[in-house]
Amino acid sequence: MDQEQNSRVGIKNKNPNPSRTAGDPIPGPIQKLNQLVLAVLGIFFVGIGILGIILPLLPATVFFLLAAACFSRSSQKLYHWLHHNRWFGNYLRNYRQGNGLPIRTKITILILFWATIGYSGIWITKSLLVRIILAIITIGVTVYIVLLPTLIQPDSGIDLQSEQSD
Repeated sequence: MDQEQNSRVGIKNKNPNPSRTAGDPIPGPIQKLNQLVLAVLGIFFVGIGILGIILPLLPATVFFLLAAACFSRSSQKLYHWLHHNRWFGNYLRNYRQGNGLPIRTKITILILFWATIGYSGIWITKSLLVRIILAIITIGVTVYIVLLPTLIQPDSGIDLQSEQSD
């Protein structure tokens, strides 16, 4: 039955906006607040990513990926800006195109990840179940990072010609 037939037989429409389905985002102030929080988080992650370009201990790519995830749900304008930025858009494009991550980034990610999860597992939680879950997650993320293609950068000092001739 359509809405007109429903009203004639006394059935009230539970959905006041028939053009909106259950999967649509909630309109109004809650959605705006979510978008604002995600945009602010994205900007924060971009800032840390910029520090990661400068400082050798921070992996820039991870933070740019986090920023891209935040921007994709909050602002298409910021998402587009991030992906086409001349300084760090390259990090995201290489990852999204399947070119992989530089070896330095992989090593830094794994060291920081193992250090923080290890610290949490040893010093923060006393629950054996939580420690097992942390170990499984850590192993899974490690396998994922290791299996990602390694991006050979032109300034990496690796000479592919001399390695192939041996």
